[in-house]
Amino acid sequence: MANFLGRPAFILSCEPDKASKVKTIVDVTFLINQAFDIFGNVDRKRFSSNSNLGRMTKKFEDLQNEKSSNLSTIKVLGLKESMIFWEQDFLRTARWLSHFDEFQELPLSIRMQILKVAWILWGRLDKLVKTANERKNQQLNQNFYMIGKDVGIDIGNFEVDVSWCTNYSKEQLAYYLDCHHDEPFNIIVDAISDLKPSDMELNFMLLELCLAHAGKQHQGDVLMFTDRLLEVVSNELHDYYQSEQISNYSSRITKMMKINNLIRRNLFERLERQAVAKVFNIISVHFSHPDMFCNAGF
Repeated sequence: MANFLGRPAFILSCEPDKASKVKTIVDVTFLINQAFDIFGNVDRKRFSSNSNLGRMTKKFEDLQNEKSSNLSTIKVLGLKESMIFWEQDFLRTARWLSHFDEFQELPLSIRMQILKVAWILWGRLDKLVKTANERKNQQLNQNFYMIGKDVGIDIGNFEVDVSWCTNYSKEQLAYYLDCHHDEPFNIIVDAISDLKPSDMELNFMLLELCLAHAGKQHQGDVLMFTDRLLEVVSNELHDYYQSEQISNYSSRITKMMKINNLIRRNLFERLERQAVAKVFNIISVHFSHPDMFCNAGF
């Protein structure tokens, strides 16, 4: 079929008549404004700790307990639900980062550049850890994934509504978009379950994932600043292991980095596919701040 049509197998689903001329407009200006407010105002609820990693760990725990409710599942994911989850992840990441003193000392423009690419990865690792925990606590199978705060899906009984962002069907888009969960996610969840990271280790993983990606994405001044921040938290992680009298911790760091690298690899593979989708005008959505969604699957 690929030879007959003169198109590679992975773009056989592209039908020129379905390429959208009109795009859905998604305005996220209100999220950007809220992030400016978070970075510009001191959080009244400050946590005492002798390290940034310690304060951020306490803030992370605070965010997890905030307005917590019983676990629920949804059967349809469309634009409305996606907007709720995006808002949760973006603002929670901003509030969490604001407890990093050296981060708050950076120019506001640099902080926003970091946030705009970090929140997707922050949310990804956060949900994968929650998935591992809920599968264990609730004795759920490998079809269950967390996709929001206190919200999960059973992929055996779940639909993605993509009508707001394309004229193609979900089946035709499955190759291109991050709208489904698959075996690579289960591999990461299993690795997290095997590691059982402490709260401090998890927050280091979140920081490494976010800062390393932001530096690689932007280069220049951003890379210089993120390298500096990573050095700070790496030293603080070492101090944590020393205080906990964990002498042989190199194997744990190796496992932590393996998990982060699996998340990065999965992201890069999906971004390559999404680049193809853009070439063939498969996606019909425009964001008011596209740099905020450069890693989000659009």
